[in-house]
Amino acid sequence: MVEFTQKARVERASLKETKMTVKSASTLQVLIDRPSPDDEPGWCSAYRAFAIDYPWDDKKAKILWSWLNDPKHPMDGLVAKLESGQIVGFVHFKETPRGVHACNQGYIEDLYVMPDYRGSGIAHKLISAVVEIAKRKGWKVIRWITKENNYRARSFYDRFARQTNRLTYELFVEEYRSS
Repeated sequence: MVEFTQKARVERASLKETKMTVKSASTLQVLIDRPSPDDEPGWCSAYRAFAIDYPWDDKKAKILWSWLNDPKHPMDGLVAKLESGQIVGFVHFKETPRGVHACNQGYIEDLYVMPDYRGSGIAHKLISAVVEIAKRKGWKVIRWITKENNYRARSFYDRFARQTNRLTYELFVEEYRSS
């Protein structure tokens, strides 16, 4: 546990090098950075918009926020901020082991850009920042899932990633009944 904690602190510290500025065709300035405590209200607003298809739960959002700000927790994230400080997007990701390849990989849990800012290059910059982190950590691959009917996101992902032939299953432990 101590080794993981020290490793996490070093890796979190190196995330400060991941700051990027995005200029879209409309000269929109966006900073990609680690979330800071001052970002909580803006992140919460963006996360609430992202989680519209899920039952909203302030407790769960607070837990996720605490994970994103805990250098000992494997969940990590970046936010996209305007010069004004307004959060307009985020990506949450983590390192996971990949057994069949005996290596670690990145896994993007959530990627979101506020609707008014889609198409401005923010999602690309968020993913590019995760790729830079992956290079530093030695990940060979980054994986994620998206909804089958999320055609806009899928079109975006198809430009630089390939769709796997795997299906995603989900088993809720409390509902499981062995037969």
